Amino acid sequence: MLVPEPTPPGWRAHLALGRPARRLRGLVTALEQLRAAGRLHAVAEVGRVAVQLAEGQPLAHLVRGLSALPELQEFALDTLGPVIEHDRAAGPAHPGDLLRVLEAYVAHPTNRSLAAQRAKLSRSVFYQRLALIEDLLGVDLADGETTAAIAVALLVRPA
Repeated sequence: MLVPEPTPPGWRAHLALGRPARRLRGLVTALEQLRAAGRLHAVAEVGRVAVQLAEGQPLAHLVRGLSALPELQEFALDTLGPVIEHDRAAGPAHPGDLLRVLEAYVAHPTNRSLAAQRAKLSRSVFYQRLALIEDLLGVDLADGETTAAIAVALLVRPA
């Protein structure tokens, strides 16, 4: 129903579901939060429709709602700058994938095998990328505060 049959096969839809609301102001607030959060990770896929559930991602809503603040933009660039530069410098023959590795790691910090699978890399290559990221950023990715800061920076960074 959301994706009509005559659409091209590659066409997909993204359905964002906000918080339930009982009054008009609550509905407006829920819609504003969805708009501010932008596209988040889908919690389910039904056919060609990805479903985003806003209530299940409160950190993303909070951070994305504040992401226009210059201080948060500066934080994201300070936190991820060396990784972004490395990816940019990798060139067309070897596309940079360190941001993708970080996103997979932050999504599954306690299961590196699953994170490697989500990053579409072998475990050994994934571990090599994590070591490179630690060297570039001068951090220990096993540290919870470091992982949290990187998660916030990834949510805030401009696409």
